[in-house]
Order: sequence, then structure tokens, then C-alpha cells
Amino acid sequence: PAQSVLEEAYPAMLDLHCVDNERDSDKSDYFSKLESIGWLNYVSSLLRTATDVCEILCREETAVLIDLDGRGPAIVVASLVQIFQEPEFRSRSGFELLIQNNWVSLGYPFSGDNLICAKGVQTGGTTPSNSSSMTPYFLIFLDCIHQLLLQFPSLFEFRSVYLLDLLDTSFLPIFDTFIFDSEHDRHLAHRNPETPLNPSPAWHWQVQFTNNYIKTWQNPLYKIPRRPVRLTSQDPTPYSQIMGRQIHPTVPENKSYLPVDYYISGLSVWTELFHRSVPFLQVSSHPHKVLLKKQIQAREEIELAERKQQQLETGGVPRRNETHHHHTQHHNRQQDTKRRGVHPNSGGGVGRHGVTGHNPTRVGHPAAGVARAAGGNGAFRTN
Repeated sequence: PAQSVLEEAYPAMLDLHCVDNERDSDKSDYFSKLESIGWLNYVSSLLRTATDVCEILCREETAVLIDLDGRGPAIVVASLVQIFQEPEFRSRSGFELLIQNNWVSLGYPFSGDNLICAKGVQTGGTTPSNSSSMTPYFLIFLDCIHQLLLQFPSLFEFRSVYLLDLLDTSFLPIFDTFIFDSEHDRHLAHRNPETPLNPSPAWHWQVQFTNNYIKTWQNPLYKIPRRPVRLTSQDPTPYSQIMGRQIHPTVPENKSYLPVDYYISGLSVWTELFHRSVPFLQVSSHPHKVLLKKQIQAREEIELAERKQQQLETGGVPRRNETHHHHTQHHNRQQDTKRRGVHPNSGGGVGRHGVTGHNPTRVGHPAAGVARAAGGNGAFRTN
């Protein structure tokens, strides 16, 4: 989408969703207005272009994105391609690194596009800001990520609430990350003794938020496999029921990038963003908190089971040479008890597990060394 188109679409989306009363929110022409604004069309176009670029790269060909200054749609598509292809950038640290490298270091004009500086005011002491309205390339990029969070709930380390806080931080003139249009302006501001600049980057989240709040960004479903029900070629897909035609995915699952659904029918309006300033349109957070709590508990149980499995595979089962050494000692002890006339299973002698007494430790059991017989009844407990 062109810059002028986005500059008109964003305030139109605000006018459509930020209503003053409940009567205005009951709009029978909501979907027709949403379609005429074209915001979801622009999101769809960016996701589709990124998918096409991934397909070209998989064929080991070169994709060239043509942009006026490289700080418009090209930077959005390039960032999406990296996220599609590299799981590293789907973690929170990797995602912040991508924004730092692709947006901040390459000189995306946060200052001008986010209206931190008024028109004609010098930015960082040198460059005048020529934009009189917001150009929401960074916002529509975050909206694209929001669509990915909905489509792939277990492939991203963070939740959508993190995207909202990141967007709000990009408007705050507190840190030196989002308040300049280039590295040159940032460098001059750091050298100017009269500039009240905090050199701390925005990624030091503890300056703004508590550790407990930062933990709410964590996606409890991250890296937990979730596969939808597979449909046969004869079964109708959900999209065919909506659009009246069969749609086959253009990106098979064996591709090396995310099979993103870029059709408008698979996209959703980011209501958490566009409705958050409207009190009577706020949805109760209690069900989401209950669901999040259960997901966190389920993840803790999964991690506990994985640790136990790892202990069994590494520390709980004796190594091969140790097992051979134990069986040799076990055989020698049995021969010795036979020579002394002691039955191997009698109390006080050497039992069939090679341990004296009535409370043997089961040798070879995965919990050997920590599992003990409780009262000689064969029930084990762990210390």
C-alpha cells in the first residue's frame, strides 16, 4: 500500500471503531465501511507479498523489493519474510532484534511518522519533520504479526498484549530507540549536552513495567505442537463454506516457511487495539485470565514431565558398563550365598536384587537410587 493510502486508512479505522456511544456502535453498514477503508486488504497484500518472496527464495532465486527510500512497504515485507522463515525471530528477544536491525538501525522515520515532532520542528537538531499525518507502516506491521499470532498460537513466544505495549512505547519520547529518524540524528543528540536524553533503549522493559507484568507477555503455548484436524480432499474446508468455493493452500506444510493464510476471510480486525479506548466495547478479561491460568498450569505440567523424562534418559538409568558391572557383582553374590547355604530370597541374606534386608532398592529401575520400598510391600516413593 502507498503511503497516502495508509495515511487515509488509519484515521478511517479509528473513526469506524472509536465511537462515542452505544448507539453509534450499532452500525448496520459496518462491514461495508470496513471493506471500503481497505485496511484488511492492505494487511492481506503485505502477507501475500511476503509469502511470494519466500516462495522465490525457496527456489534459490533473488527477490528485489522496489521502494522509494526502502523505509515503506519494503521494510514491512522484508521483516515478515524473516519471521516466516526463521523461528529465531518468533521469540521475543529475536523479534526485538529484528526491529532494532530492520527498523531502527536502517533509519525508519519513527519521529515523523509517529507525530512525536510537529511539522517543521527539527528532529535531533538537524532533520525537519515533513510529515503532517501519521504513516502507520510500523502499526500495520504489528497488525500483520497479530494475524500470525491468531493463526499460529504455538509458534510465537509472546502474546498480543506485548504488541500493544510495544506500539505504545514507540510513541513515548522517553528512550532513544523510537524518537529519531536516523542513526545520524541519534548520534548528534547523544553528543549534545543540552539534550535531556535517556540513553537507555526501549528494550529495557523493567524501566516501564514490573517483572510480574512482563511475565504476562509470555505465551504458555509456545513450542507446544498443535495440529488442526486434517481434512481429506473430499471434505469441504472452512473457507469453502464461507466463500462458496474450494480453496487449496498454496503453501504445503513441508515448506520451510510459515503457511500463512493471507486471504481476507482468514484475517481479523485487531479489536484489542482499535476498541481499547471505548469503555462500553471492552470485553471482560476474566475468561481470558482463567484460560491463561489453565494454559500456564498445563505448560508447567508438560515441562515437569519433560524434565522427568530427561532424568530417566540421562541420570536415572545406569550406563551400559555400570549395568554389566552390577550383574557381575550380583552373580558373584548369588554364588557366595549358595556356598554358605543361605537362600537368596530369605530375610537377612542377600536378596535377588543383591541388597540385604527386607527393603531392597530395585536395581535397574529408572528411579534407582532415589526409590525405596515402603514397608517391603513393593510400593516405591521418591526422596
